[in-house]
Amino acid sequence: MRRFFPLIMCAFAIGTIQPIYADDNTLPHEPMYIKQHWISATTGYDVETKTQKLGTLYRRFLSLLLRYDFYDPFENKIATAKSKFFSLSAHFDIVDNNEQLLGSADESLFAFFPTFTVYAADNITKLASAKMNFWGTTFYVYDPVTDKEMAQLYRPFFRLKNDWTFEVTDQTLFDSKNIDKRVLLTIIAFQGDREYWESQRHSNYANSSLAASKKTAKTFNTQPTLAIIAKQLKPDFKADPAALNAMSEKIEQAYLEQMQANTTTSNREEQVQTYINFSLQLANDPSLGEQDKQNILYLLKTRLQNANN
Repeated sequence: MRRFFPLIMCAFAIGTIQPIYADDNTLPHEPMYIKQHWISATTGYDVETKTQKLGTLYRRFLSLLLRYDFYDPFENKIATAKSKFFSLSAHFDIVDNNEQLLGSADESLFAFFPTFTVYAADNITKLASAKMNFWGTTFYVYDPVTDKEMAQLYRPFFRLKNDWTFEVTDQTLFDSKNIDKRVLLTIIAFQGDREYWESQRHSNYANSSLAASKKTAKTFNTQPTLAIIAKQLKPDFKADPAALNAMSEKIEQAYLEQMQANTTTSNREEQVQTYINFSLQLANDPSLGEQDKQNILYLLKTRLQNANN
């Protein structure tokens, strides 16, 4: 069974449906939706806008190494992403049907803030960098030269399946990079796969490679914070997914606003602790209602418990 998680493929031609990986590198000026198949012989995703289907992606079946195959709306295979695993990262080369390199991507393995870098076809020029937020809900995609945000890929904190929404936040800047979408979306797919492997602990080759790399990746000690949360979180608290999703977005926006005024750089462990401290301070704000406090504590508990499993 070919299993994989979120990816995006995009292409746009006015008035007609074109293959999603056509040479036209522009994006529709509207959100794109990456919808996981409910029932399928293999795990896959449809990529579409509100008005048209753009393509489909699958993880390849019966492959020793991890492979992602990209299809146009008419189920013609047009590209493949090939993986390599190293001690602290995963590398992907994306090639067309003629084995011509379209671009590559590297992802660093870290429990809270997975990061990746997208390279041009020369394998040298950096086109984009991105980092997942603390809650695991949003990838912020940046221009590595100016550090300006270009796009976002986001999903709910609580979800029945892995459905993502992709939006370009700076169309001019994003288009100027001439990023082959398959490169960026391969990294997103791997992020979802990595989460799936970690939860299922499958004993296949790709999972073994991931497990080996994860042993040397830095993790964060969550036990002290979990102990604090256990003292404050009511044992009979009932989670409301809609309220928790809304609270995670509220905390994220408040944190981003605070960080805009704080230009101090820090390592990843310090970033994790800063975010945890910020969330705990919100939870203990005297002006906050008890239900909101419990929502924050429950979010933190869930995120920290899942981080280093």
